[in-house]
Amino acid sequence: MADSIDAAAGHFHAGRMAEAIAACRAVLRVDPRQAEALNLLGAALFSIGDHDAAGAVLDEAVRIAPGHDTALTNLIVVRLHRRAWAAAERCLRRLAVLDPGRPFAWSRLGTALQETGDLEGSIRGLLRAVRLTPSSDTDRFNLGTVRILAGDFDAAVDTLRRVIAANPNGVLAHVRTGEMLLRLGRPDQAATAFQRALRLDPGDGDAANGLAR
Repeated sequence: MADSIDAAAGHFHAGRMAEAIAACRAVLRVDPRQAEALNLLGAALFSIGDHDAAGAVLDEAVRIAPGHDTALTNLIVVRLHRRAWAAAERCLRRLAVLDPGRPFAWSRLGTALQETGDLEGSIRGLLRAVRLTPSSDTDRFNLGTVRILAGDFDAAVDTLRRVIAANPNGVLAHVRTGEMLLRLGRPDQAATAFQRALRLDPGDGDAANGLAR
């Protein structure tokens, strides 16, 4: 059985999805509760665009083996792709319990909670992700964005400035900083942020509009 699963994994990692699917199904005909075969089958089905079938197979893998964090991660990917935010949130919370030091869990939990309207929960998740991976500009930028949505403009500016310090060439971070500075009544600082954005991308309409204000 192990050799058959290894063969399926070899097909999968080599990009031979049809062969991987066939090999997984052969294993499952013998042992329908083989969680790793279900996980590989779900991942392969997702790779060929059969997202409904992938979700069902991965859901079964996680039901059979609740501690299978790879299957759970793959199920999360499917649910996020399908924008099934509440279902993704439930899986992400399970993953955060299984592996609390994994930045992926907290980063994607922040995203899912933002989409469901739980901005405070989103901020907590993204803060955890940033603490685990301080070099992640994406998580920090997302944190700044959620703070904007939550109306905490001072904190948003502070967060976005940290993004800019790490990556000065990110046009959108400059633009968002300028917009928040305008809201905070700091037009001179806002103009500087918009000017920096325009130096990086002279065609950025949001920066030009912000500067015109």
